Amino acid sequence: MASNFHPAAHKFPIFSLLMTSSFFQRQIPQMLPPSSNAFPPTKLANLCQLLNLKKSSPTTKHLGLPLDLNRAKSSSFQDLIEKIQNRVAGWKSNLLSQAARTTLIANVAASIPSYTMLSLLLPKTICNKIDSTLYGFWWGASPGKNHMCLKSWKSVCQPKSYGGLGLCRSLDTNHALISKLGWSLATDEDKTWVSLLKAKYLKGVPFMQVSPSLNISWLWKSILKSRPLLSKGLCMKIGDGQHTPIWDTLWIPTLENFIPAPSSTAHPTIYRVAELIDPDTFQWDRAWEFSSQYPNLPTHKPWSPPLPGWHKINFDAAVRPNNVFLAAICRNHLGKITHAWINVEVHGDALWAEAKAGLFAVSSALDAGLDSIIF
Repeated sequence: MASNFHPAAHKFPIFSLLMTSSFFQRQIPQMLPPSSNAFPPTKLANLCQLLNLKKSSPTTKHLGLPLDLNRAKSSSFQDLIEKIQNRVAGWKSNLLSQAARTTLIANVAASIPSYTMLSLLLPKTICNKIDSTLYGFWWGASPGKNHMCLKSWKSVCQPKSYGGLGLCRSLDTNHALISKLGWSLATDEDKTWVSLLKAKYLKGVPFMQVSPSLNISWLWKSILKSRPLLSKGLCMKIGDGQHTPIWDTLWIPTLENFIPAPSSTAHPTIYRVAELIDPDTFQWDRAWEFSSQYPNLPTHKPWSPPLPGWHKINFDAAVRPNNVFLAAICRNHLGKITHAWINVEVHGDALWAEAKAGLFAVSSALDAGLDSIIF
């Protein structure tokens, strides 16, 4: 097999690697010592010669990302720090106002590590060094010299509505970009890399519930660390409720942790959200029945009147197999119905129907000449 494969290896490297998968399975375990986690140099040289491959250096990169992350991962990203420092050093901070420095940081310097941050969770030491470089530049500090900073970088990076400048700390940016990958896995987006990671690591287990295993890649470790941030706002969108367990799924956005807690005095007799929905009307059916035993289940809130002189409009949508029915009703401060509207649209999903019902209610109120309205 080796004699037939070797001459063409340099022409079709990927094909050759796939064709020799059986060789790797048979030979590599025999070439490694039982207690070793790395190739001995002589064995590695023989293997490279056999496959007509070149040994890469520890700093080799592919598509701008390091291929080899050693235990001291900070050393793998030192070039990122140097790139930012070199860019900042070329700007004459003494000739720039703080507004100009803010613009350069937000639009140029902070975007340099964004590609790497989109794929890997950088060590905190690297993020701190990036922030330190940008912080010093913002205050006009000269490289290698101390400078008095009158306000912390955390305060500077607050939103403008809270007195900051709207800049972002590197660690926060990194977590936000990595969370985009976690969101794609949690929502099962139709992407090739999502299918690959699901097959390799999830194996049928939901992303938010999978347990980290040993010897996983730095990419997968980074994505798993996005789950605490995603759990603060990730909630299941209910369709028919057939595949949504009630007691261990994030599905009620009005609750703090999105999961209802069963009563301590009664054993749950319902398990799926579908059991709470009337299949004919698509409305909550058993929520009132179980609300006394399980107060965290969704129930209808009482109607509250508007202020005198105002009108309050409530709207809703009902999704049917062939049509979507939109309805809105208007009451005054005494609770008296003053207007009611209904419309029929073509078929759409539940989220579209709710948005369409809100738009229908607003347009109907404006057509009726109502101006002091609340929803």
